[in-house]
Amino acid sequence: MSSAISVSTSESERGADVLDALPAHIAVLDARGTIVSVNESWQKFKDANGLHSPGHAVGVNYLSVCDSAIGKDAVVARQAAAGVRSVLEGTARNFSMEYPCGSALENCWFLMKVTPLKSGSRRDVVIMHVNITAQRQAEDGLRESEVLLRQMAENIRDVFFLEDVRSNRILYISPAYREIWGRSCESIYANSQSWIDAIHPDDRASVREKYAAVADTGTVEFECRVVRPDGSLRWIWLRSFPVQDEAGAIARIASTARDITEQKNAQARIARLNRVQAILSDINALMVRASVRAELFAETCRIAVEHGNFRMAMICMVDPASKAIV
Repeated sequence: MSSAISVSTSESERGADVLDALPAHIAVLDARGTIVSVNESWQKFKDANGLHSPGHAVGVNYLSVCDSAIGKDAVVARQAAAGVRSVLEGTARNFSMEYPCGSALENCWFLMKVTPLKSGSRRDVVIMHVNITAQRQAEDGLRESEVLLRQMAENIRDVFFLEDVRSNRILYISPAYREIWGRSCESIYANSQSWIDAIHPDDRASVREKYAAVADTGTVEFECRVVRPDGSLRWIWLRSFPVQDEAGAIARIASTARDITEQKNAQARIARLNRVQAILSDINALMVRASVRAELFAETCRIAVEHGNFRMAMICMVDPASKAIV
């Protein structure tokens, strides 16, 4: 008998040591809601939390203290009491809630978990308060970063899109896609290849080849034409680059697309003006050296076609009297 008692005591001591070693703040409540046991962290925790006041000690009814809470923590305390009762009464298998806890020095967040603990015919519960402040701060920071990135993406004229490598699914497309491609963002979420299908047929094969090579070759940059639903063309400059996961494997492909139609049109106008200027310069030189009018006309047409890249050139003479071409 003494040996059995010794073993039981030893196991109880080991269990208490384990609970004291845990960073969570743990208490055991009996079926009436009275605190019957707490770990070391719970005792240290009592002065730092509205749901864990100095009155939450062994022998105190946890539910009564929560029910009588006043001030800014009263609503949260009553929610906690209701959750504990639901587990004690068997209407819920367990209960959990996150709640803020403020002090003069800092604002903290805690996760409260309530789980049943059967002890013979009694139905006790274990309450744990886990400090999740660092996790919440990280989540809040991540959400803030995502909001800032989304605001940036939604307010720039360039298109930004992100594709998952494994599923080839577009994870995000910025609103500028509607302006440049002339198609809805929903259409590319429904069909991740629709942005390539809208590329001009003469450019499409090259775009597919270059985009497919991103995972192997790294960043690629190229120009191509987009055919909008109304038949108009847009020139875009597209840059795609791989994004690695924590293990170093390529998980996503990020791309930016800029509308360079105005730039391309301006370049075309400048090139045309340069051609015309070069033609005029050649014709002026021809006029100096040509001795026969027929030679002048023929050479002028040749220069316009060969040097000016015009499809055809013709010089006509009009009779002043009849206004007819002769």
